[in-house]
This record gives sequence, C-alpha cells and structure tokens, in this order.
Amino acid sequence: MSIAPLIRPAQPEDAATLAAFAAQAFTDTYRGLDDPQEIADYVAEHFPPEVVAGVIRDPACTTLLAWVGEQLAGYAVLRAAPAPGCVTGPEPLQLWRLYLGLCFIGQGLGARLMAEVNAARRGAVARARCGSASTTAMCVPSSSTGASALRRSATRSSCSAAGSTSIPSMP
Repeated sequence: MSIAPLIRPAQPEDAATLAAFAAQAFTDTYRGLDDPQEIADYVAEHFPPEVVAGVIRDPACTTLLAWVGEQLAGYAVLRAAPAPGCVTGPEPLQLWRLYLGLCFIGQGLGARLMAEVNAARRGAVARARCGSASTTAMCVPSSSTGASALRRSATRSSCSAAGSTSIPSMP
C-alpha cells in the first residue's frame, strides 16, 4: 500500500458515503455464498444512509473508517451488546462489522484496522461510548471467507457456538 491509511472515528456527515461503501462491501463479500435476493434484502434493511447514521450516532457503537487517500477503503463497528454464552472473557465488546473494499484486501489494511479496533476498545473512545472492555468478540457467519482468514490470523480462543470467536486483549 503506497499511501498510509488514515483510520478515524466516523462522523454523522460520513453516513451516506459509509452506507454506499457498506452496501457494496457486503454484496461483494457474500456474492456467490448466499441467495442474491437475500443479500439485496439485507442491504436494503441494514445499509440505507439513515440506518448507518443511526449506528454512527449510537452511544453503544464506535465506528472506525479507514481511508486511503480520498477513498474509503474499509470500516469497523464495535458494539456494546450482550455476548454469546461462549464468550468467556471479561467485559466483552462485539466486533459487529469489519469490511474492506475488494481492492484493499491482502494489503495489510485489515490488520491495521483491527489494531485500531483494539486501541479503540482500550482507549478513551471505547470507554466513553461503549464502556470499558477487556475482550473483543467477533461473531461471523462460518461461510465468510474473509472472516475465516481473520479468525485464523488472530490470537484467539474458539467458542463452541458456530461462527463465534473471542479475541483476547492485545497489549
């Protein structure tokens, strides 16, 4: 990656850009893995700008955007929510979404974004918006190839529930 990414918290004015990016990233991720109509229905329900704006404003969520130059390259959303019973670490915080644009996969941006997720969880943003958290819980469909790669590369303890991974705090 020739330009260092800028990773920053999302602002309400980012909602339309993030909504378009999130819809495309979700569609790209699940194309060929799920029914196209189900994908379209999910996108229509979860990624309109007003829904994305609500997530950005939600005090239980921290949304991080990864920019490469002027292009949105990825995003992550941390959410304070009850964890599945298989997550045994203290004070879990859910990694609700983490997506990259197709042209940024394999360039180390996912690892950079995940490092920022961990920093946000430990830092003032997470404490102010999501409460104190010691454990990041990632619950993903088992069919998600990108998430499977992330699970394999993360230091973790596996949950017994399908598609759940508990990632211990990183120093």
